[in-house]
Amino acid sequence: MRQALAIYRKRLAAGHQRFAVVLVPLGRLLIERGRAEEAEPLLREALKVRQDAFGANDPRTVEAAQALADATRRG
Repeated sequence: MRQALAIYRKRLAAGHQRFAVVLVPLGRLLIERGRAEEAEPLLREALKVRQDAFGANDPRTVEAAQALADATRRG
């Protein structure tokens, strides 16, 4: 996942919505592995990207917000 994230960062403009495609699953994986503090910045970035791309009420944005809330609770 981190390799995919690095590739996306190289090839896409900063803040591109496809970043969230990698950021949210990676964040969730880190949470599951007990690394919620490491997941938080990734999920914050995913949330910002999705809010900017889709708006606050879009299900993809809500998914990122829920993942971030989970990371915050566990961190």
